Amino acid sequence: MLSFGKSRLYLSTIMDTYNSEIIAFQISNHPDTKLALDTLNQIEEFPEVAMLHSDQGATYSSREFCKVAQQKNVIRSMSRKGTPFR
Repeated sequence: MLSFGKSRLYLSTIMDTYNSEIIAFQISNHPDTKLALDTLNQIEEFPEVAMLHSDQGATYSSREFCKVAQQKNVIRSMSRKGTPFR
């Protein structure tokens, strides 16, 4: 989240952990499922085995996000509650 006066912008990114490169990003006024999906859909073709790690928020556990990740053969991984960086 970035604050600009009274406005807030939310940044969604996908990072390749092999080389720490940001391979997809999207900015929105709302931290919703659409933001996460727009970011995920920027990548047209994932490798044969791809894992996407996120927190357990409603955005990443929504049916729509899970469905799109499954269609792209992306394995979802989530942190334990209260430990988003592990």
